[in-house]
Formats: sequence, C-alpha cells, structure tokens
Amino acid sequence: MKKLFLGTVAAAAVMVGPAVAADMRAPAMKAPPMAAGYNWTGCYIGIQGGGAWQSVKNSFSNSGAPPFTAESDQDGSGGVVGGHLGCNLQTGHWVWGIEGDGEWASIKGDDGGVGGDTNEFKVRWMASVRGRIGVSWDRTLFYATGGVAFIGAQSNVLNAPTESISDTLTGWTVGAGIEHAFAPNFTARIEYRFSDFGTNDFVFPVNSYTERHDVQIHAVRVGLTYKWGGPVIAKY
Repeated sequence: MKKLFLGTVAAAAVMVGPAVAADMRAPAMKAPPMAAGYNWTGCYIGIQGGGAWQSVKNSFSNSGAPPFTAESDQDGSGGVVGGHLGCNLQTGHWVWGIEGDGEWASIKGDDGGVGGDTNEFKVRWMASVRGRIGVSWDRTLFYATGGVAFIGAQSNVLNAPTESISDTLTGWTVGAGIEHAFAPNFTARIEYRFSDFGTNDFVFPVNSYTERHDVQIHAVRVGLTYKWGGPVIAKY
C-alpha cells in the first residue's frame, strides 16, 4: 500500500507541475483603461455675433418734469458683433464661471413721426459682466447666465432742428445657452439673453423737451471660443 500511495503522489506531481509552472509564467491581466471625459475647467476667449431687438416705450415732457405724455414706441432691430472672455471651473457635472463681453451694435427704431417730431432711439454698443452656471454632458454644456449690462444709447430728433443726445445706460441681463466642444480647445455656442435698462431721460436743449425711454433688449448670439483647458477628467 505504501508503495502504491507514493507512486500515485509522484504521478500527480508530474501531471500538475507543468500546469502550475505555466500559470506562473502567464502575464497578469491588466484592468481596462479609464475613459476620458471633456473638462470644462479653464479660461477662454472668443468671438460672437447675432441679432437684437429693442423694445423702447417712449414719452415726452416740455418741462422735463411729470406729467410725461406717451408717444409711439421706438421698437427696432439690428445686428451685434464682438468678443467674449471668461473662466470656468468644473466640479463633477457642474460648471461654474464668470464671463465678460463687448460688442459693436447697430440697433435702432423710431416713432414714425407720431406727435410731430420724429424721434429715434439707437444702440451703438453693448457690454456685460456675468456669472455662469451649467450642467455638462461630456462635451455639451447647458448653462444659465446673468449679471450687469451696459449699452451706449443715443436718442435723436430726426427732423429740423436735428439733435442727438448720447448716454451710457446700466441695467441687468439674464439668459441661457448651449455650448459644445467640437475639438479639444474649441467650442461653439448659441445663446439668448434679455436685458432691461429701466427708464432713462434724455434732455434736448435745442428742441426744449425731454424724451423718456424705457429700454429692453432681446438678443440671440452665436459664438466660437478657444479654451486653455484643464486636465482630462477620468470616468470610472
């Protein structure tokens, strides 16, 4: 029996030994690499342009004091073109940022001469400083934005005696947009913003009356942006 047992053990060792050695020589299996996601962190600069529509309620006073008499609105439309710059910070799917922009504008409308004089309201430039908050879906960002806005406004009397008064108006702006990264450092966007500049008086000394304008602007813009990015985010 003892010889039979020893012979069995020896035979098993001969059969198992090569298999164990082969297993020891086999390379270890590596974990699959982690997928890389787009990272919105970083600062950027870009160009933008689009169309804008002004809603300008209009009234006048010969004394410059109430009561003001309502006139026809000076609604109108035009184009804007300019640039933007800002910085983003991404935490998970959330993207936080701050952005400023400035544009040349050609937006104007007049009251059609209702009431006697033909009065025109024109926007010559626009600018803003805003916060941004968004949710990223890899290379696509859905965001909301809001902050302070400025316009270079001009109120004109078009008939004789012609007269033009310019002023910088300050208001607030809110909006939303979609931005997509189509290359590692380039994104494209489309954005809508509404801006309100409140009620503003423009005094015409030659014509001896005051025009009061309540100004709101809607604008749709498209933009192209170059971003100095942060590190790639690993997806587990």
